[in-house]
Amino acid sequence: MARTVAGLAEGTRVTDYISLGVVIEMFPLEQVQSILRETGRESIRVR
Repeated sequence: MARTVAGLAEGTRVTDYISLGVVIEMFPLEQVQSILRETGRESIRVR
């Protein structure tokens, strides 16, 4: 029996369903930080 492809409702972002913890489990922190630096997306905290 064929299944229909699951999808997200209009205007829904994938990030609405994926937590940061899931990302960290899938990708090493060093790799994430490297990619953020390379793409200019690394955050700078000012406290």
